[in-house]
Amino acid sequence: MRLWMLVAAVAALCLAGRAAAAGADVDLTRAEIVLGSGTDRLEALAARELQRYLGLMGAGRCRIVPQAQGAGTRLVLGTPHSSSDVARLIAATKTAGTLGDEGYLLHTRPGRVTLAASTPRGVLWAAYGLLERLGVGFFLGGDALAGAGPARLPEGLSLVERPALKVRGSLPWYNFLDSPTTWDRDDFRFFFDQMARMRMNFVGFHSYDSEPFCAYEFGGKLIGG
Repeated sequence: MRLWMLVAAVAALCLAGRAAAAGADVDLTRAEIVLGSGTDRLEALAARELQRYLGLMGAGRCRIVPQAQGAGTRLVLGTPHSSSDVARLIAATKTAGTLGDEGYLLHTRPGRVTLAASTPRGVLWAAYGLLERLGVGFFLGGDALAGAGPARLPEGLSLVERPALKVRGSLPWYNFLDSPTTWDRDDFRFFFDQMARMRMNFVGFHSYDSEPFCAYEFGGKLIGG
């Protein structure tokens, strides 16, 4: 089930998202990833993830810079608090009231792609949303890159995406060999990383009182676990 919905605008005054059809593509090969000053750790993570996956797609090494330095394509990301470019774009497109805590705006023009959000979490979701748009597949079992690329987007995009569901997550079930019963720390970390890439925000472990971490003290004795 698709957990995110695309809101397409029919006019500039209600810019929740519309693709302007014609025009050349914006090529993200060796683009500069512009990360403003005072960014949150989630925004920094978004920049690193974009750098890594674009590299895996054959777009070369995209440098992360505090401000644009070259004449090539710029991939700008941030919130109005961390990027003046993002603040101006959100004001110009009148999208501040449509983004919410987890939505984001994807905007393209010649030589520039902007990922704008109201919160650092929205910026991270925007990075993964962009990568999915480029063909990367994120799944609990791992990533799918076979159909990804090229790293190009049409010029003239102005799209807002936000969650269709407030709670999106997974319910791992213990007591099976292919379940958390046999996971180690690396397995848990991998699972949580993939959940984030799929833009989930909830996890609930179905467990039994025989699981080691379910032990509790009662009447001076350790029960369960």
